[in-house]
Amino acid sequence: MSLEGIGEAHFVELIRRHVLRDYVVLPPGTVLRVDMVVSKHLALVEVEDTLREVYSGTKQLASIAQIALIHDADFLLIAPFPQNARGASMPITYFFREMQRLGVRRKELWLVMGAPDYTTVVVKLKGDPRICVKPCVREVLIERDLEERPLIGRELEAIARRASSSAIGND
Repeated sequence: MSLEGIGEAHFVELIRRHVLRDYVVLPPGTVLRVDMVVSKHLALVEVEDTLREVYSGTKQLASIAQIALIHDADFLLIAPFPQNARGASMPITYFFREMQRLGVRRKELWLVMGAPDYTTVVVKLKGDPRICVKPCVREVLIERDLEERPLIGRELEAIARRASSSAIGND
């Protein structure tokens, strides 16, 4: 089930309650230009409620990259799992290209699927270390090089098909 368009405030609350439930999450506004700070190790998290907004979320994280690099922070951008999985590779690639350009080594993009079985699709680049934050729900990892961009869309389509068939089987 796609959560696109439910509104960022509602999506953030779902992230806090389900995906990050085992972490201390500082409230929005604690650090300017990011939606929340998650502790155990510093992670700067930007949450967008549509995949299209990954572009603006990337720009928001990029605006604080130098400060975050000083503090060795992880970067995490979270968006809903898209309705059009194949079209997701462009905004995902944009996020990783920009973060690489800025020298950010620990970065991930999470795509969250909704109830009843919350699932987080974690997208990261091969060779990058995992960030300190892990989803507290089922996780599917996609680890690719930027040159393998078309494969990301295909993998997301396969995940969407599996989720759809399992949802049909549960009815």
